[in-house]
This record gives sequence, structure tokens and C-alpha cells, in this order.
Amino acid sequence: MAKDKVTITLEHSTVAAVKEATKRHGLSFSSLADQALRHEILRADMALLAAAGYIGSDSDWYDTIDLDRDRERMS
Repeated sequence: MAKDKVTITLEHSTVAAVKEATKRHGLSFSSLADQALRHEILRADMALLAAAGYIGSDSDWYDTIDLDRDRERMS
């Protein structure tokens, strides 16, 4: 099965800052990108649910992101 690829263009200074942050926190660049994509998908899903009236528009999806980060640190 072929995998879809996503290309993101960033400024060199941004890439350098991200690489430094990943090194400092013991993450890989790709794992950080995976997390960011999951979080963006979650944000979009939460926005759709809020727009449809299934959840409040002020539901805090950051709680889920914080839990994800904590899980990553513990592993």
C-alpha cells in the first residue's frame, strides 16, 4: 500500500529551532511532525463537532494535546 506524503515548507530559522527543540526533548523531527498533524486533525474535527452543535464551541482540545505530550515524555 502506498503511503501519502505531506510536504510542509518552513523558513530555515524555523527548521533550526524545531530541530533544537526536538533534540532538547528527546524527540525526532518526524515524531514531532506526526504529533502536529494529529493535533491539527483533532482541532479540525473538534471545530466541525462544535459547528454541528455536538460539543460546545469553547471545548478545550488543548487538554488532549497536553495528555499526548505527557504520554510522549513518559515513554
